[in-house]
Amino acid sequence: MPRAASEIVRASVKYHGGSCAVKTDGGRIEVSFPGATLGLFEGRLQFTFYKGTNLFRQEIVAQTSSPAVAYKYDAGLAGLPGALALSVAWMDVDRKLQA
Repeated sequence: MPRAASEIVRASVKYHGGSCAVKTDGGRIEVSFPGATLGLFEGRLQFTFYKGTNLFRQEIVAQTSSPAVAYKYDAGLAGLPGALALSVAWMDVDRKLQA
């Protein structure tokens, strides 16, 4: 059902993160930054990097206790050089460099 203009609330995401978590899942690396708020929602900013590709996914993973509420999140990148080479590396719990 279409929404009335009075039912739509627009908000900008705000980040209050001071930490991050890194998780591997097969050929993926997930990097999460807690402390994201978007209107009534609270959660984290998450990037997923895919092994062997130059693709990644950016998303907000959030929830609200308000009933019957949904959000639409738009994001993008601008100002990057055309031949951007991206690599991701991290130190695991054994202090070994992973890539």
